[in-house]
Amino acid sequence: MSLKDVAEESFMVKFGRPLFWSRLENSEEVDRVPGNIVHFARTKLIGRSNILPPGVSLLERRHNGLLAAIGTRILFEFDTSREESRTREMQLVEGHMRIVYSIPVDRQYIRSGYPSEPILAEAAAHEMNSEERPIINILSSFIDNGLIYKGDRGGLVARLILTQAYDKAIQTSHPQPWKYSQGVTVAAFLTALISEKYIEDVLNCTSNDGKTPLKEAFKNAYIRFTHFVQNGKDNKIDTDVALAGIVRGMALQITRNESIVDIMIPIALREDRLREEIMTGILIQVKDKAAIEAVDINADELHFFPPDCEGPRPYITIVMQLGLQTASDIRHFHELWSPSRVVTKQSHRTPQSMGNSLHPRYHINIRGCSGAVYGVVNNEDAYAKVVAPHNIIADHPKKSPRNLAALRRLKPVWQRNKQCSEWIGVSALQREQAGGGDEVLPVQAEGDGCPTTRMKS
Repeated sequence: MSLKDVAEESFMVKFGRPLFWSRLENSEEVDRVPGNIVHFARTKLIGRSNILPPGVSLLERRHNGLLAAIGTRILFEFDTSREESRTREMQLVEGHMRIVYSIPVDRQYIRSGYPSEPILAEAAAHEMNSEERPIINILSSFIDNGLIYKGDRGGLVARLILTQAYDKAIQTSHPQPWKYSQGVTVAAFLTALISEKYIEDVLNCTSNDGKTPLKEAFKNAYIRFTHFVQNGKDNKIDTDVALAGIVRGMALQITRNESIVDIMIPIALREDRLREEIMTGILIQVKDKAAIEAVDINADELHFFPPDCEGPRPYITIVMQLGLQTASDIRHFHELWSPSRVVTKQSHRTPQSMGNSLHPRYHINIRGCSGAVYGVVNNEDAYAKVVAPHNIIADHPKKSPRNLAALRRLKPVWQRNKQCSEWIGVSALQREQAGGGDEVLPVQAEGDGCPTTRMKS
């Protein structure tokens, strides 16, 4: 079974619901159906063939169809605390192929999602790429409207960037009509992912042993993923999982804080019969906070490759530091680098951490979330808005120093600033806030006249 075999519609319909393979097997127009089965799946996904349910407009059905396509590919959760979100989730179950997994005992909401169905993911790819509006803008509006859970935004943005890079690589590597399930070379994927400014550095970077350039090590290697799936708790990622992933065209999202790796994209080292012996992967960590961190992803420590592996298999590690948006973020952490940058040099800890590893590692550190580093990021403000930290201070609509100082004085959260700590008089607790947020307000200081609380540093 080769990459070409697993990309055939007749193979992809074998996974998931029997709706698609039964239609293919029993059609009288066998010669025409393989080309039409994706169109049929797309029609079912976006609900085009459905009668409009009561109270649902054509525009709302259009939005639901796009939401279904995005959910099929990049994973998201509905915000079940909001009635509107629960209603929209049920609409996707009723008319847009979303599956109910479970209903909690209190029956207040449902647990639903899009499991791995390769033919439906192919259809979703066509739907997403037919949309004129940037997908990040659409995602941002869904989040603002309270439909999508505001949890792991960094992971959501990372999955979108990786998916769009894969789609772009398909479009630049193959003639139309595009078939997103057929896979692309690792070099084509990285060329789509990384900006022109840094792509040559990435392709020419060497592994921890300092020998072979990346483009040589992966010159015959392919990736194939049309959708993401959630990896189960305590389910170790390894090359067996990578094999299953490339067969179904899926990348894995690992449960947050369970592993140093957040995302795994499977790689087949050559276009050959698919088997564990030729599998490796791209191991990705996502950072959505504005802090520069040294991250050392070691496949040996993760037991990614089998212990009896005979020959070396190169692998790629990527750190996506999405939270580093502006120059002020960098200055805050006393760094001299530009706010957006791709670094391919190995960590200074590499010799100790890698030891005598059999498998060459190619490390890529991407700082920022802009077009300066990513080849698929055009609307930087929209990405920054989604990735930005969301809390009562960051979300306050009035951003002037005076208004922020007044808000901090109410102490919704405790921070090192004058508004929280002026009453104790300890200078170490009154650190100046970036952006002038420590403006002095013409009001009596809290604790004045109270000798038990007004202390001297």
